[in-house]
Amino acid sequence: MTLKFKVIIFTFVLLVATAAVNYAVLYSFIMPAFAELEQERADQDVRRIQGVFRAEIRDLRLNAIEWGVSAETYNFIMGPDPSQKDAYQQFNLTYDTLEELDLHLFLIYDSQNNLVWSMGRAVNDTEISIDEIFHDVPTTLQTYLADGQQDTNFFSGLMTTSQGPVLIVTHRILRNGDSLPSAGTIVLGRLLSQQDIERFERQVQGEVDFIFGHDLDLGLSLEDWGSLQKDYTKTIQKFENGHILTYAAIPNMLGQAEVLIRIHTLRDITIAGSNSALSTILVMFVIGMITLVIVRVFVKVDLIKPMNELSDVMESLMEGKHNIDVPVYQKHHEFGRIARTLEVFRQNLQERSKVEMSLQRAYEELEQEHAIQEQLTHQLAVAKDEAEMSSRTKTAFLANMSHELRTPLNAVIGFSTTMEKEVFGPLGHVKYKEYARDIAASGEHLLSIIDDILDVSKVEAGKLDLLEEVVDIEDIVQSAMSLTHERTQHAGVNVRVELAEGLPRLNADRRKLKQVLLNLVSNAIKFTDAGGNVTVSVSCVRDGGVMIVVADTGIGIAAHVLEKVLAPFGRANTPRDRNYEGTGLGLPLSKSFIELHGGTLTINSVLGTGTEITVYLPKSRTIRASTSQMSS
Repeated sequence: MTLKFKVIIFTFVLLVATAAVNYAVLYSFIMPAFAELEQERADQDVRRIQGVFRAEIRDLRLNAIEWGVSAETYNFIMGPDPSQKDAYQQFNLTYDTLEELDLHLFLIYDSQNNLVWSMGRAVNDTEISIDEIFHDVPTTLQTYLADGQQDTNFFSGLMTTSQGPVLIVTHRILRNGDSLPSAGTIVLGRLLSQQDIERFERQVQGEVDFIFGHDLDLGLSLEDWGSLQKDYTKTIQKFENGHILTYAAIPNMLGQAEVLIRIHTLRDITIAGSNSALSTILVMFVIGMITLVIVRVFVKVDLIKPMNELSDVMESLMEGKHNIDVPVYQKHHEFGRIARTLEVFRQNLQERSKVEMSLQRAYEELEQEHAIQEQLTHQLAVAKDEAEMSSRTKTAFLANMSHELRTPLNAVIGFSTTMEKEVFGPLGHVKYKEYARDIAASGEHLLSIIDDILDVSKVEAGKLDLLEEVVDIEDIVQSAMSLTHERTQHAGVNVRVELAEGLPRLNADRRKLKQVLLNLVSNAIKFTDAGGNVTVSVSCVRDGGVMIVVADTGIGIAAHVLEKVLAPFGRANTPRDRNYEGTGLGLPLSKSFIELHGGTLTINSVLGTGTEITVYLPKSRTIRASTSQMSS
């Protein structure tokens, strides 16, 4: 057998074997892996839906605990004073309570599981009696309470009613959270609306059916349905015509399956993977066949024929035939490289000389560029020195100018205040007194601007120091609120203060920290329309630091000007912003003061929606009371 046929047969066998191995790997390993991925995805869909149900129950549970351990609720059932019961009913058991807690069912049972109080709210947010739409619920709940675990304070689940599925949470009514026995049971319920079911469907990648009661048309046998009723935590999966049908159940308060879920998911991973793999095998086979033809031509033309020609030449040379012509091959032919070795070597030497000359010219050009770069570097250094000198000159000028202006301004403020108070006698006309008051107010405003300019110059010069002391952040917040109270009333803005419990004291500069709060709150009030809201909250963060947040519902700041408003004298310069007075120094100074304390000031704003400014002071600035101090 010739070499040509050996190469062809070997290539063909290798091609067929590769295709067979790929096909075997596809259906032995890859396709089962695709199926496992799809099953896992379906299980994750079920867990996501069950997780949403658990989250809803968790929210209801918190409300049930709050009401169940309340002493007022306990006294409502067990207390001897009828006036206390009437007051509890008047102020707590109202329709507003249902709306506030987003409840549709509110029941109270005594320790004998007798219904003591009931309230209901329809889907259209109208107050109704229990008998109108939930007439079967109290009796059913009495059965649940009688059959439930009596040694636990809490159990929950889903209940099917005439109005639809209701999430039910119960909690024992205990005296100040004490252990059993209890005075009764409080029951809270929330209807699952169509919007809730649609929200569940958005958690998965397929179609979801919720069936309240077993339906044989869903394709689930009675045996499988019984299995889900025994263990609602399991899932059942069936493969059908390129789809996966996943069945699961949601339990009621007794842990029994109440609602059947079917998730209809397309087996897109298996289909896509199978098609892709088969296409790959087919393409590989076609490419292999084309390669086989190319190899056959290559072996014949570029290997067998030159070898035969060279063999004939060698036989002729051995026979003494020196007048034969040596074959001349193409430039890139394998056998032609032997004959061209010396020529290539000579050409390489010639090319090497050319390369060396090119490298010399490149080196000279680099030397010239290096000299130019050194000159530019020197020019930039000179320009930098000039800019720094200009900045220092500007800072010194602002500081000197501000000091020169403070003395006459203090005199103007003092004289106008003296005239306003008529220390040396009446002014003669009421307008003079108003003018004196305006002069004093304008002077104080201008003096505050000069103080800000002085602080800016000190910050830029690095000469602003902190007068640190132990301060109470609550006192600083309340002081700032008092100073802005009149402005708040005039602007018609609602200001709310939220202080977390157990706030530590701070080692900080009281005046600068207070100025930061005044700047932030004043800006929030200034840029919020009448009827808007401003919230000042102080809380502790996990790393031990303190976070102050000032949020408003004002005009907001565009994202592209956030850096600008943090620069001295920087303003947004929008048409609406120009309607508000200000120098643009409040935010830059506040940021500098906080950074001097080792903290940060960040802005999160949406134009037309509002602004939230967060001030963070690190743990190193907090002073927490010792255990003995706290106990005392």
